[in-house]
Amino acid sequence: MYGGSSSSGHPHTFRTFTDSPQILHGTDAYLCALCHHDVVRLWRKLPTIIINKTGKNPYAARMQAMFIFALFPLLALFAQPLGNKEVFGEQAYWFPIIIIGIAGAAHQSWSANIYSVVGDMFPKSTIATIVGIGGMAGGISSFLINMSSGLLFDYADKTQMVFLGFQGKPAGYFIIFCVCAVSYLIGWCIMKALVPKYKPIIVD
Repeated sequence: MYGGSSSSGHPHTFRTFTDSPQILHGTDAYLCALCHHDVVRLWRKLPTIIINKTGKNPYAARMQAMFIFALFPLLALFAQPLGNKEVFGEQAYWFPIIIIGIAGAAHQSWSANIYSVVGDMFPKSTIATIVGIGGMAGGISSFLINMSSGLLFDYADKTQMVFLGFQGKPAGYFIIFCVCAVSYLIGWCIMKALVPKYKPIIVD
């Protein structure tokens, strides 16, 4: 998979899905991190921009912004195919790095806004409890998806399963990329179905 520290003394080693090491030098890594930070800083202002431009209530503006954020992880569907150096050359590893960086920035923007939705809808006295319950659910979900991913990778490697042109462990990786790509849109649809219109919740 991509990421991880190098055991050969290099500060950053990125591996393609064929386990071919690619070195991301310090300057390049810094530029990637700086770009990621700037994108997140710009996107987090999007709900405010929508409110100022359209006059929508905070919940509607935040949901519109979160829908936009949910579209960017779809790019993760192309991360693994574009990382094929036999097709796109020795610099092909830059494609998944950039795509995963954009998807990560969208995730950060989504996370910041999903916590703010609680403040838009619930009284101040309940915010900590609701955020805590959400954090616990997120932690359990993270545990389950990581455990399931590991089991999937082992199964794919052992059986040499084939999925959309990938075989073995790369097939398992691509399945996880597909899940991650659509998770935000699914989450947005569930939120919209449960709360179609803005209505502050009053606690007696």
